[in-house]
Amino acid sequence: MYLGLIIIGLILFLTWLLLAFWVINVAEQVLENISLKKTNQSASLKRYLFICAQNKTRSPTAEQYFRKLLEKRHIQAEVQSAGVLANSYRVIDEALLDKADKVFVMDDNCLEILFRKFPQMREKSDKIINLEILDCYDRTTHKFSEEYFERIVIKKIQRRFKNEPQKAAEIEQNYRNRPEIKNRWSLEQVLDNRFLDKYI
Repeated sequence: MYLGLIIIGLILFLTWLLLAFWVINVAEQVLENISLKKTNQSASLKRYLFICAQNKTRSPTAEQYFRKLLEKRHIQAEVQSAGVLANSYRVIDEALLDKADKVFVMDDNCLEILFRKFPQMREKSDKIINLEILDCYDRTTHKFSEEYFERIVIKKIQRRFKNEPQKAAEIEQNYRNRPEIKNRWSLEQVLDNRFLDKYI
């Protein structure tokens, strides 16, 4: 009788042991699959890089605005920004350039410095887009360029009233005759939904 109980106990113990090993094996496979999925998702994420002179005004603004546009469209992507000058908030390096699927440079000057620092990027010019956004910050007066503001606001007016040219002209004239500028610089004119349709 005792022998029978011992045998039954042994069988139960071995069954439990096998079950435990099976559960551990399944758990390890599940964790491995999750880890692999995360790695694949990370690898499949598009990476966008915005570059200006010092990474203080244009490129960080573009980075934040572009990220919001992507969120609105429920598009997952990695968006970063950097500057080409040595005193940049975040200085551009080879690793950032290599990882980026698209590199958006703010103007010709930044592009020239980029090519000078990283000559190999000339061969990858197909992934570089020059946004032609001039630096609106005047470092001599430490103020935003009035002329730059004016161009942006007038573009906004023309776009907003494109079907009403007379009204657009009237508003534009009123704006040109304003006592002072109150509008803040925005990249909205460049980084709009058409920008996403073209580059994403």
